[in-house]
Amino acid sequence: MTKKKSLKARSRRRTGSRELQKRLQVAEDTLRAIQAGEVDALVVTKARGQHVITLAGAELPYKVMFDQMYEGAVTLTPDGIIAYCNRRFAEIVRMPLTRVVGSPLHRFVSPPDRPALEALCYEAAAHRASSELSVRAGDGASVSVSVSCAPLQLKGSADPIGVIAMVTDITERKQAAELLRQSEERFRLMVKNVRDYGIFMLDPAGHVVSWNAGAERIKGYRAAEILGQHFSRFYPPEDIERGKPKHELLVAAAEGRLEDEGWRVRKDGTRFWANVVITALRDQMGNLRGFAKVTRDITERKRAEELRARLTRQLMVAQDTERRWIARELHDETGQSLTGLLVGLRTIERSETIAEAAELAQQLREVAAQSLADVRRLARGLHPSILDDLGLSAAVARYVEEFTGRHGIVVDLRVEPESDRLPLIVQTTVYRVLQEALTNVARHASARTASVRLAREKTMVELRVQDDGTGIKRQGRVGRARSNHRRGLGLEGMRERVELLGGSIRVESELGLGTTITARIPVQSTAVPPAQRTPAQTGRDR
Repeated sequence: MTKKKSLKARSRRRTGSRELQKRLQVAEDTLRAIQAGEVDALVVTKARGQHVITLAGAELPYKVMFDQMYEGAVTLTPDGIIAYCNRRFAEIVRMPLTRVVGSPLHRFVSPPDRPALEALCYEAAAHRASSELSVRAGDGASVSVSVSCAPLQLKGSADPIGVIAMVTDITERKQAAELLRQSEERFRLMVKNVRDYGIFMLDPAGHVVSWNAGAERIKGYRAAEILGQHFSRFYPPEDIERGKPKHELLVAAAEGRLEDEGWRVRKDGTRFWANVVITALRDQMGNLRGFAKVTRDITERKRAEELRARLTRQLMVAQDTERRWIARELHDETGQSLTGLLVGLRTIERSETIAEAAELAQQLREVAAQSLADVRRLARGLHPSILDDLGLSAAVARYVEEFTGRHGIVVDLRVEPESDRLPLIVQTTVYRVLQEALTNVARHASARTASVRLAREKTMVELRVQDDGTGIKRQGRVGRARSNHRRGLGLEGMRERVELLGGSIRVESELGLGTTITARIPVQSTAVPPAQRTPAQTGRDR
């Protein structure tokens, strides 16, 4: 029994000796590593947990360099304890350096990101890894950081003794990226919802890759119908045959931009006049990435320009016609009268008796009176001076009275008093339309009676001339019956003048049932400016 106890005691001594030798070897290796400068810190395990002791001498060679870095630098133990950090990391977490070293790194990471930190450290124990995390600073603020980790190994050892991490504050970059994202989103929404312009993108080959609401409204295609299709389908067949779509892309790619106006085709086959701008899109390397295309429907502007040009041509023709009519009137009537006066005066000179001279003088007086009447009629045709003297209502009444006296056609006249309070150009146009309309009645209608109505609305003046004559045979479109009488400009000339003021003339006629001519002209102002008022209007205002 005693012998067995003795053997056990010797065995325990041998085991203790081996354990002591092993600890001694570890202590010698640690001391050797400290002396060689291979150890940054010691982790001491106590009852209250682990405590990190940094070795100032070991970290001195690179401490100055790390403290000057703009990025935060952190050395972690395998358990995630911060064995070392530079001043920049302390600034990022907004805590004193002494309170950072020895703390677990996850203490400074927002709770939602701690699983990501744990996965990053696990991955970094084997190879380089990086991630973006949210750090919770000492003042409670959240700081966005980019963390790049790598295994920390001693020279000649395959096993890592910890992890080294580089931490970069990316808060400003994140904010800038968010502002850029919001700006791009606002721009995207603006482009998407603009309805006056068709804005869409093409790939380098000309296929549609984006589509906005304006393009759908103008061209008629929904996004699902047009995406991926070639943009040449917007061009008429004759342009496609000439290779115009391809040519426009080539020019835009070569010069950076192309602007064009021309006919384009909608989904339903109808055409519209478009203003098109194609801009080449290139990346930073200069490679062509596609095209931006902006299309605007300017059909109404095109029509307005064509109408303006047509009206200008017609007005020039009308002015020339009026000049020729005046020249003919002066030659055929006034000229003849003046020639008669000249011949009569010469005859008086040769008269043998006073009675004969007196008789010739009486005849010449009648010729002179007729010439004066012709000149006055010509003057009224050029510009009715009665408008300046008495206003539109009085001028219309006098003209109707003279018309009835000359032609024996009874005219029922109704004029609203407010008709005088119109711009002078509107009054003149209304008066000239009345002249032409009643001239047609006298020369072509074979009418017994007629009626004239002049009314003023808030923004419109309306003249209506109606007769019970034979009617007018229509030529061309409805509402555009022609007057082909020789004197004056005719209804076509009056239509052109009315349209230049933004108004319209409508002719309604049936054979045997008479004709109604209605002119509507917008009023440009509710009251005639003082400079445009006639003396008669000024007196009435007082």
